[in-house]
Amino acid sequence: MIAACDVPDGDMPTARDAASTEQTGDPYPGAGVETNPSDSVAADVADFLSEARFANADFGRGELLSYACIACHTLGPGEGHLIGPNLSGVFGRPAASAPDFPYSDALRGAGIVWTPGELDAWLARPDDYVPGNLMVFAGIYSVSDRTDLLAYLLRETAAGELMTTQ
Repeated sequence: MIAACDVPDGDMPTARDAASTEQTGDPYPGAGVETNPSDSVAADVADFLSEARFANADFGRGELLSYACIACHTLGPGEGHLIGPNLSGVFGRPAASAPDFPYSDALRGAGIVWTPGELDAWLARPDDYVPGNLMVFAGIYSVSDRTDLLAYLLRETAAGELMTTQ
């Protein structure tokens, strides 16, 4: 069972602004904080994967958790959009920037660049992180599950640059 299913609401922030503070128990660790000085549209995925928080990531578990993603998204370069946009090359890319996908006004105006910290916060609870977005997904509340999923997505969405087994 994926951690996002049937988990009761807790004391989680209701706005993206609450994500900018990093403290113990923060449901959005790393959000709003530069994950890597080279965060930009040309982010270096290898640098992200070398971060300490991904050192013990379970790529196999991340792959299993990705099934929740691939129900709506494709991951590979050149694959089309499904209900959600193709995620190939997502890290380092501004939110709502995949061509030919009808994003919500909320996501287009969010000013997010997808780093592991931003995607971690998004995956924790998308509706609270960017109110008014159209993604129908409750979130993944387990920090370790999100870490495993992010490590897998970093590797698999790197637009062919890192498609190797860890």
